[in-house]
Amino acid sequence: VTILNNDRMNGGMMAITPEMMGMVPCWMVYFTVKNLDESVAKVKELGGSVHMTKDIGVGKIAAIADPANTNFILIEMSVPPQDWQD
Repeated sequence: VTILNNDRMNGGMMAITPEMMGMVPCWMVYFTVKNLDESVAKVKELGGSVHMTKDIGVGKIAAIADPANTNFILIEMSVPPQDWQD
């Protein structure tokens, strides 16, 4: 589900899948990164964990947790925001 604000996507909802084991239902903040693979490697190097990675059509996401177990999403966009469809 996509959340729009003045015709711009600024949020969304998705079901927790089996790949996301260990995550609880919650709202997530997304951080856009230039290279998801490099960012995921850095998370692991710094003691964080990766719950899942997934191609979502407009890019790739990784659900991760920092060493204090704070969950958030990293996203590498493959489609410019003006081309997003809801």
